[in-house]
Amino acid sequence: MYDDEVVRHEEVPKLMPSDVNNAFDVAFWFADTALNENEYLQQQKLQ
Repeated sequence: MYDDEVVRHEEVPKLMPSDVNNAFDVAFWFADTALNENEYLQQQKLQ
């Protein structure tokens, strides 16, 4: 980088808080929802 080049630092957007603690919460929600609807959820779809 040359001395005459101006480096622009864009403002970093603030992250929104998460509604879940980890990915397991999401996976269990999908599994429980499928079970309640008498549906089979393939394990590969949770990976």
